[in-house]
Amino acid sequence: MTGRQAIMLWMKNHSTFRTKEVADAMGVERSIVTSAAQRMTREGETVVVHRKWHDNTYRLTTDEERAKFGPLTGINVICAECRNSPVMKRILTVYGRASA
Repeated sequence: MTGRQAIMLWMKNHSTFRTKEVADAMGVERSIVTSAAQRMTREGETVVVHRKWHDNTYRLTTDEERAKFGPLTGINVICAECRNSPVMKRILTVYGRASA
């Protein structure tokens, strides 16, 4: 059983989860559940409700939250906009990183 599968099975009956609870209940190693929870958080499937040293509490994201933030593409939009601005193009030209 994968960490994601264990989390999804747990979430059928609970509103939140902690990695230790899921690991103990499903018989999966805690490190597998922890890495799956972190991956799901990066992908926007879960949200950290409460942070505590090694014992975070997670919940699934709502449809409104997914609609608000949209799909995560992994592209840093701010840096791309800055890099394409006229001022930054001049700066990059001076340092030989872009053509005039």
